[in-house]
Amino acid sequence: MPASVVQRGPDGDFAFIINEDLTAQVRKIKVAQIDRGQALIDEGLSPGERVVVDGQYKLQAGSKVKLPEAGNAGERSISRSKPNRG
Repeated sequence: MPASVVQRGPDGDFAFIINEDLTAQVRKIKVAQIDRGQALIDEGLSPGERVVVDGQYKLQAGSKVKLPEAGNAGERSISRSKPNRG
């Protein structure tokens, strides 16, 4: 996923998850590595969850999230991918 999803706080790395009611939730995550603008997340996120990739500085837990128009990069769904073996 884009490295911009990863936020750093006094208690460690976290990401903003978008709940069904379009509110932001802070979720603690464990990052395996960040390389070339992509982050590999070991723990804390599940496939199908939507995460905020842009504009996090305006958010706090419980804030309403406005989803972007189709084609914009304001949120993404988590998907499982196979490791790049190249």
